[in-house]
Amino acid sequence: MAAHCSGQTRIVDAQVKHPFQKTIGLMIEAVVKSLFLAGYSMTDSWSSKEIWMQMRFKREAGSKLSALKSQTRVGGNEVIKNGYRRSVLGLLLTHILPDSNLTLLILVRHKRSVQHKKKVAGKEIKNDLSLGLEEVESSLLVRSEEPNFDVVDFEFEQSYSPRLPNSPNAIRDSLNKQFKNTEDNPDIPLNNQIPEFNWHEYVEYELERILEDSTLDDLLDEEVEEEETIPTEEDHKQWAPFRSKMDFVGCLLVGYTRNLLSRTLFDQIRLILNELCHLKIPAWSSIRRSQKRIRDLLGLEVKMQESVWGMPCAVLSSRHALQQDLANPLVSPHINFYPEDTKGVNQYKLSQSQKWLTLSPSLRTQMCANNTKHFYIFEPLETYLKQIYVLMIFFCMMDGELHAKCVIPTIRATSRASYQLRIPQNIKFDNPTLLTVKTKEFAKEYSEIKRNDLPLSTICANKIFEVNGDYSVPIQLPNSWRKKAAGNFLRNLPISLYADDTSGNVSKRWNKHISFYYTLAGLPPNLSNEEYNCHFLATSNRATSYTVLEISEFLVNEFNELATDGFEVYDASISQPVFVMCSVLFFLGDSPMHSKITNTHYPGSALNPCRICGLSALTLAGKHRKDFVYHFFHRDRDGNDSPNDPRVWKETINRTHELFKVATEDTMKEFETLTKEYGVKDWINERFIEDRAIPLVKEKMDILRSENFARLFNPFLRLIGFDGCLDTPVEILHVFLLGIVKYLVHDFVGKLSDTQKAELEGRIESYNTSSLNMPMLQPIYLVTHVKSLIGKEFKIFLQAAPFILFPFMNTFEQEIWLPLSTLLLYAFQTHINDMADFQLNLQKHVSNFLYRIVRLTAQWVNKPKFHMILHLGESIRRFGPATLFATEKFKSFNGVVRYASTHSNRLAPGRDIAIKFADFNALRFSLSGGITYNNESQTASKSSPALLNFFQNNKSIQHTMGYDPTISETIPHYPFMKKIKLTKEEKVQCPQALASDYPDHEFQQIASLELNKHESIKKAHFVLVNTARSGKYVAQVNSVWKSGASFFAHVTRLQRSKINDFYMMREFTKTSTTCSIKVKDIVATLNLQHNCHDGKCTIEKTKVTRVERQETNV
Repeated sequence: MAAHCSGQTRIVDAQVKHPFQKTIGLMIEAVVKSLFLAGYSMTDSWSSKEIWMQMRFKREAGSKLSALKSQTRVGGNEVIKNGYRRSVLGLLLTHILPDSNLTLLILVRHKRSVQHKKKVAGKEIKNDLSLGLEEVESSLLVRSEEPNFDVVDFEFEQSYSPRLPNSPNAIRDSLNKQFKNTEDNPDIPLNNQIPEFNWHEYVEYELERILEDSTLDDLLDEEVEEEETIPTEEDHKQWAPFRSKMDFVGCLLVGYTRNLLSRTLFDQIRLILNELCHLKIPAWSSIRRSQKRIRDLLGLEVKMQESVWGMPCAVLSSRHALQQDLANPLVSPHINFYPEDTKGVNQYKLSQSQKWLTLSPSLRTQMCANNTKHFYIFEPLETYLKQIYVLMIFFCMMDGELHAKCVIPTIRATSRASYQLRIPQNIKFDNPTLLTVKTKEFAKEYSEIKRNDLPLSTICANKIFEVNGDYSVPIQLPNSWRKKAAGNFLRNLPISLYADDTSGNVSKRWNKHISFYYTLAGLPPNLSNEEYNCHFLATSNRATSYTVLEISEFLVNEFNELATDGFEVYDASISQPVFVMCSVLFFLGDSPMHSKITNTHYPGSALNPCRICGLSALTLAGKHRKDFVYHFFHRDRDGNDSPNDPRVWKETINRTHELFKVATEDTMKEFETLTKEYGVKDWINERFIEDRAIPLVKEKMDILRSENFARLFNPFLRLIGFDGCLDTPVEILHVFLLGIVKYLVHDFVGKLSDTQKAELEGRIESYNTSSLNMPMLQPIYLVTHVKSLIGKEFKIFLQAAPFILFPFMNTFEQEIWLPLSTLLLYAFQTHINDMADFQLNLQKHVSNFLYRIVRLTAQWVNKPKFHMILHLGESIRRFGPATLFATEKFKSFNGVVRYASTHSNRLAPGRDIAIKFADFNALRFSLSGGITYNNESQTASKSSPALLNFFQNNKSIQHTMGYDPTISETIPHYPFMKKIKLTKEEKVQCPQALASDYPDHEFQQIASLELNKHESIKKAHFVLVNTARSGKYVAQVNSVWKSGASFFAHVTRLQRSKINDFYMMREFTKTSTTCSIKVKDIVATLNLQHNCHDGKCTIEKTKVTRVERQETNV
């Protein structure tokens, strides 16, 4: 039995014990903690009887507690023996709980629990439940065949029973009162002096509380009637893979993601439904066994892996997660398996990213199919025009069709019957010598091509050569992936990987979990942003500076295996097995997480604060010199654009290995000097270096050096296809909103007086949010808690800055905030119509903003995020719009991890979280119609129709799983009328213009119309209209009308005016011209604000304050 203080446990000397000892041990934990460590102490005024009790109890139980304090320490971890709990149990039953009824209750509970465990395993036991007191010690001394260790935190928690007063204090006060009464009445037995304190109730409650979730097979969950309700085969088929309908209902009641139930609440609901509604919902443990059975059926195993430092980490297999996505008919049809070349136009998804188009030869899409034939890269092929090409690895979609970039090989005769096929080495994607060919023109595979009646494979000796001058490299034919795929289609599935630290409780403090998630890069952004398509991979709650690297070791190993070996899955989109290869497209995280992944220092205090370029200073004082400021802003002394030299990932890897060699073979001083010079810090390796004087660590280092040298370093250094300098894009949530915007908002609002803050609240309250797709503003909260805001709230300040902040600003401050507000448009743009034009404008606005900010003060160079914004353009050029690598969707997913942690019994929180996610994945897969494929019988199966109909016909269930079917619908269902009643003031007569333009229509006025997922119109909203007759113009909506399936709007046209000097925005003025338009002519909704500055508008209290839905005078 092991105990821990710091949370990291190493069991080095544990005895085998009976499973029931865990129950007794935990019970004694609850009671003995309260007795000895909640204020109970010896006093000098005790009588002889009291001293005798104290001596007897202290001699036997107290000695065990002393042994506890002198626990064996091994590597900073504490270990105690099982004998402690066994001895104190006897003392507890003898002195504190002398009533044999409770003893019998515990023993009967134990006996029934043993029976139940054997019953679950398929065994029967017919022993009588009655036990004599003689059997107590023998029952406790029974040894099980397998060790059963428990882990208990000896940092005592002040727990309070709902049935008793504050328990630890009550015990102390009761004992003190008991000893005082004993002194006055020495002849009265000690046990009978305080009848009002119910020890039995307290211990039984503590036992129930601590036992929650401690075992899968708890007898008190089971009922005798359950034996009579064994599901029939027909019931199982109707609700497969669940055993029965009630089994499925129970799994839904237990909950998932954000809808988890505690065991207590589940038991209460189950009791109500079973007793009052006459249902037969299975018990908690039965449901858990059912969930485990389904996990095993689907291969969703939770693995507890041990890191290089011995830390246990809970991991789900990424292979199985990818298998489920391909076999899910709600996901697979929407995945892009080939990159798309848009020529820099209309970019909006990751499959159009530059990196996917230019992946290395081993990671790019390897094959395509045409007329049942499979064509692989670097294999010669023949077109219908009898031309022989070597298909380069650049597959891409163009204008909705699959193309391949090919090169015609040079043929060199080496003998009369043999030739060499030669192609240039390392051809780039945009090389003008490449020929773009539609794959539907491919006719013959490599094995079918013949020349002079000889197979081409014989003529070229199954080789082609990449040539660079006089140097050539042979490439073996056929492509190795052809053999691995074994005739199946080969799919390419890049993913986006994310890691973050998450609080393990609702208060969002303490107990942080480091977790990994991923989404499929091939999904369109509207689908990948759904919680339904975000997947959990691994977690650990031992948050240290290197935990993320310890966990990543298992993920990196599996990703490398998937990238080099691949695996077979069933593709629901084509209803057949396929072969899959996978790689990591990029890694997302906040700045500290990126620094650990890329082997760099924390940027805030580092001499080399950038992971992308070589920005550096020799000393901290050097960061205040002009040269550093020039480099910080990518400028030379004349103010011209002068980017720093980029970091090179291979160089970082080599320097990491060099630093380890210096630390182990030279001096630590030399190691520290080079670390600062290189700006490289391997968080895993540095711990080995720091602790190498410890014999155990040195021994481990020697073993790893000889057996697995790579484990001494950051696992991401060996992740295939990953470039830490280029594939950690600038993340706009942390760098922009929670970085630059947060700094400036804090700095500005913090300088306002109380009077100005009150006025700011009024301006926020008056801000018109129509067409901005944002919730109602909370001005008091935004101003009062400005230092505790989150990203979307800082976005409000940025969007509304000219109207709520400009009145308090001087000219210099306005010149800073105006380009910053403009940058918001570029940072959060979801579609880029022209990448080249976008890059020019982005660079211009970034430079303008940084110029304004440095004019105010150069102290902002202490914040590296002002420098990182310079690299935003590079990230967008490589991956597409910045919203594609924003982390808001993952940040939202952190709440799911938090809920799962909250519903853990804390004995193994990482494992419990992983199990809950595995259960959710199994339920998601089953309800979505996921297909399981049997390779032996070559048959496919899926869930029963009853399950599929339940999911498809219940939007609330879909919503709780994060799934929105309207997003993936190919047929648009917009616009549609919102169910909002018209007020009397809004009702008007049908406009004459509308009636005259459509005399044969009957019109019905409606309050609001939904144009798309993010836009709606109603009275007083502003819109951009584009008609064939009048062109583009801005208008204000007067009323909205419906006629049959068509929608119309009556609008007032606005006239374009001058640029306002104060707001630096275009003015529009109302005209007397009104007209009626079709809703389909509305291009977009607009947000226009009143010109309060020129109108001299004052802030006055005109709204009635409502509290608890009542109007007040507050």
